[in-house]
Amino acid sequence: MKEILRDYTIDFDLITGKITSDYISFFITDKNVSTLFVKLKAINNDNIVAYLKNSEVTNHSLNLKVKKPKTGETVNKTGKKIQGEDDEIAIFRFDLETKFTNQAGDCNCELFDTFIENSLEKLVSSKTFPYTVSPSATADATPENPNPGTGGTTSITYDETNELLVFNSVTTENELTTI
Repeated sequence: MKEILRDYTIDFDLITGKITSDYISFFITDKNVSTLFVKLKAINNDNIVAYLKNSEVTNHSLNLKVKKPKTGETVNKTGKKIQGEDDEIAIFRFDLETKFTNQAGDCNCELFDTFIENSLEKLVSSKTFPYTVSPSATADATPENPNPGTGGTTSITYDETNELLVFNSVTTENELTTI
């Protein structure tokens, strides 16, 4: 079976800073399935905007910074370049731990690509983009207690003709309940 992920692919244009992706949504109860895959675009030697290949990103470090919706706290993650042939499109993988999905709402994100070009360290920032963390209706709900009260007993009472008088009776420390 293929790895189960709630994964999204993002295109990051290094020239404009534009981010292109589908609507990104995770659930607050997700654990170890929230993943982003990022492909970098730039102008190639033929003056065409194209995806960077593995051979072109050997000195790139891609970082994700996320601002949480409720606390405003930021969390960071460095992407791992997926191994591949030199002429294949370079893809950076971000496996988001629960600290990235533990607050419901819209998280604001930015990507930062650091690299060396012409002996200069350069940093390219993306435009801000969101992902949504959906809340759980049941995560903090009180579990049902199948036994009303504690230490209760159930008894069946019959009259002298063996006719059922009390169908279900629960006695707890403080009360008697008859159904």
